[in-house]
Amino acid sequence: MKQIRTWQSATRLWRTSLLVVLTLLLVPAAGHAHTGGTLRLSDAAAGPYRLYAWTQPEPLRVGQNHISVLVLNPGPTEGVAGEPVIDAQVEVRFETATPLGQVISVAALPTEFLGNTYYEADLELPTTGEWRVTISVQGRFGEGNAQFGSEVLPARTLNWVLIGSAGVGLLLLIGLMGLWSRLQGKAREPVTATNGVQRRRVKN
Repeated sequence: MKQIRTWQSATRLWRTSLLVVLTLLLVPAAGHAHTGGTLRLSDAAAGPYRLYAWTQPEPLRVGQNHISVLVLNPGPTEGVAGEPVIDAQVEVRFETATPLGQVISVAALPTEFLGNTYYEADLELPTTGEWRVTISVQGRFGEGNAQFGSEVLPARTLNWVLIGSAGVGLLLLIGLMGLWSRLQGKAREPVTATNGVQRRRVKN
């Protein structure tokens, strides 16, 4: 019975480990975490505003991508950014660098995180190549924009070799755990002999 419980525990561990491995391999890199990803703009001037921008995944790929923007108002002195702007209209525009290219424009919506308001947007990029990104801001201090460029790579594909290797490794681990549990069970069996001589019942 104890060996059965040990094997059941090992099976549950194998299933949990396999689920974790598959989750890490299958979930896209775009985690949609606030301000997560690669910093694209750092204290960039956009008219009267100062902008910070992050993108996910790294590098950008065909398919779903995420951008986070922090907008700061003019500071008390020239060249010094002030407080976060929470009521602006922020538009993110992706366009290919080639003439007559594709243009994708989305509104970034405000989201509060750790006491600051970030503007977040998700968008689908259809093709690879060099893309130019323009972030436009309109608010009570005026309007402005800032740009950066980024290369977009092909969509991420599943690494079946890695998945298969992970599965084989887990199976080997479970097999070793089962062998170890059987050896432990045998080691705990009661001793039926003393000094190598088997006990026998003496008949009267």
